[in-house]
Amino acid sequence: MGSSPAWRTKSVEKINLSSGMSEQRNQDQKKSQTEKFHTLALLSYIPLACFITFFSFDKLDEYSKKHAKQGIILLIMEIIALLFLIDFVSKLFWILFLRLCIGLSLLGAIKVVMKQDFEIPFVGEIIKKYDL
Repeated sequence: MGSSPAWRTKSVEKINLSSGMSEQRNQDQKKSQTEKFHTLALLSYIPLACFITFFSFDKLDEYSKKHAKQGIILLIMEIIALLFLIDFVSKLFWILFLRLCIGLSLLGAIKVVMKQDFEIPFVGEIIKKYDL
């Protein structure tokens, strides 16, 4: 009574072997997919190669999506920095930026004199976001 028939033991061994093989196959697929996402995340930080990751955005996991977004933002910042190497663009930007700041300062002062509430666009959002 203590021993089971030989055919039953062999079928249980086959089930255990096949389930172990499918677990191994699943682990290999997950590892392969993780390596693929890791490679795509790495591409996010290479200028112009970041578009490969960005255009396959829907297929990415959250880890790779985060790096794709950061890579695109960095590329935009790099392009802007390169534009500032051009003397004309740099001077034009700073002149326009200074005029914008002076204009917003004047507008803020006028609103205070008129006793009206005024929030400077972008600056007010930063103050709220970071609780300054």
